[in-house]
Amino acid sequence: MYAAVSEFTVAEADRQAFETSFAASMKDTLVGVPGLRRSTLLRPAGRTTDRGYLAVMEFEDEAAYRTYVSSEAFHRSHSGPRESIASDFRAASFESVLELTD
Repeated sequence: MYAAVSEFTVAEADRQAFETSFAASMKDTLVGVPGLRRSTLLRPAGRTTDRGYLAVMEFEDEAAYRTYVSSEAFHRSHSGPRESIASDFRAASFESVLELTD
């Protein structure tokens, strides 16, 4: 498994707009992406205000991720207002060391 994780810092006043826009983009651009296992948008919970939203995309392997990054779906998913709503953005990729399932 190969994961791409992005963190978006969003002002309190813009959170609803960010969530709505990001969810719509995910539904519009990620359905049917080859090798994509799951895509999740996580918001900070409870009193955690010093962290941003996390967008986690899990791929079968790095090759599937690389194919996605060069795809039309990737370019469409990165052409909306989400990035302008967020005041900061960081991204990283991770390789799976251990994966436990029931």
